[in-house]
Amino acid sequence: MPIRSSTRIIFRTPGSTTPGRILRDHRLRRPTRAPGTSSLRANYPAGAWQIEGWAGWNGPGGGFSYDPGYKYLTFWVKGGTADHTLVPVGDQMTGGYGQVQLTAAMAIQKIPAPKGVRTYYRIPLGAGSNQLNFWAGGNLAKQLGFFLQGQNGDVDEVMYFDEVAFVK
Repeated sequence: MPIRSSTRIIFRTPGSTTPGRILRDHRLRRPTRAPGTSSLRANYPAGAWQIEGWAGWNGPGGGFSYDPGYKYLTFWVKGGTADHTLVPVGDQMTGGYGQVQLTAAMAIQKIPAPKGVRTYYRIPLGAGSNQLNFWAGGNLAKQLGFFLQGQNGDVDEVMYFDEVAFVK
């Protein structure tokens, strides 16, 4: 399915366009490389409350500036050895780049990561109850991550993220 508007890649797989550049006619496809060879590998320790993600305060402009043209956060995630729910967090989002518990997370923030399954997500960025409110705290976002709230009896988890992008 082609996306006929601009995309800003914040993480790329080898062979993709350079990170941070504006793309045109980006082709959405299921990642074909083996997990770990071209994905972001996120390690979540057993029972821990852990955030894995990106920081961009050293990049051009000191972060990712607000642009109302960006409508979606899109990504693929491959779940680990058990079913989990991830919570996207960001320094300008409500709750900040912190450990937003599942009980406090908005419904749109609860991202199922079924065990061993690679799943595509497209989450609205704007303001409102059914949107991520990515720039709620300011116009320059510097961090994006995925929080996993550990539970008793958990095992060490590894999840893989591919083609994380902001889409116009």
